[in-house]
Amino acid sequence: MTTTVQHPLLDFLEGTFACMETKAKVVFFSEGLADFLKHIGALGYTPVIITSPDATMTFAARYVLETAGAIWINRLENGFLDTRNGFVVTRIASLADSSSTGHPTGTSDVEDPAYLQAVFGVTVHHPAAENTKLGGALDSLATSLTGWGPSGWGLYEPAALAWNRDEYTDAARRLMPECRFVVSGGGSTSFQATTLVRRTTKGVEETVSGGAIIGMTSSDNSEIITQLPNMLVELANALPMPVIGTISVRAGGRSLAANARASNATFPVAGLIGPRAVRDLGINIDEFSRRFPVVTAGRKRLPSMVVPFTDPGQGSWQQMRDVLEALGGENIRHALGFPPMPSVGGVR
Repeated sequence: MTTTVQHPLLDFLEGTFACMETKAKVVFFSEGLADFLKHIGALGYTPVIITSPDATMTFAARYVLETAGAIWINRLENGFLDTRNGFVVTRIASLADSSSTGHPTGTSDVEDPAYLQAVFGVTVHHPAAENTKLGGALDSLATSLTGWGPSGWGLYEPAALAWNRDEYTDAARRLMPECRFVVSGGGSTSFQATTLVRRTTKGVEETVSGGAIIGMTSSDNSEIITQLPNMLVELANALPMPVIGTISVRAGGRSLAANARASNATFPVAGLIGPRAVRDLGINIDEFSRRFPVVTAGRKRLPSMVVPFTDPGQGSWQQMRDVLEALGGENIRHALGFPPMPSVGGVR
């Protein structure tokens, strides 16, 4: 690759990897990072973010890095830790095949895994109309999970603008055909999300991905987890056209920032299939309800379908797998945005 690469945050190139190294203990989704990812990706290079082993990355920064195809590595005395798989490589160029040539270090638990985190992803369709107002999904998710609505938003972190759906909608309209925002809130607990708003041939699509602290791992959280599917039901009742949605739980720290060595498992709790997907997949809701604990929501003529994976007598991953197999398998999982199955044994 002979393209000249220049960017204020670029430290060096190695093969097809464009590397930015930071001494920051917390990596935020800043304007500089956003521009680096966009610029480097447009030139055909893979962005690489290098940090110290004890650095963390905010939910928004980690999420956008992953969607941009960037790689987060830690600089060690003997090489670099690839946070995607826990392998150590001696040269950055080896990241292209580190899963086969690296040396596994094992992963340690995320610092202070005493908190129960809910992680969600929801996509909503809106008409491309003058009276369309975005942000309803954010209001519903934040309130359902924390008891508080969003408090701040912006193009980058920190989300310094006071939450206002009209202003959020106006900003998205100005920045079309595609734009991304960060949102925070949660009152005394943490709520963080990133949104992607884009024009489609059918209107406007708003995708919300984020997480919230919902409890302590030292407590019995069975009732909290059992109630989480209702969050998707409430969202489907509040919005005219949800597309897809998932919610999962995991153990983590007091913030939603990611630790490079975190290995705490994520467990699916429920999935939302919107009315358009129900129609396109040819789902007979009455027949499906005889096999699975389906909850219908939204408009009676065009209902959404929420499927909990909370049967205590069966692992949540197996429950999700049974639902997906009934719908058509792995291709359907990807289309619906459901989380990927664990690649190791012991599915629960």
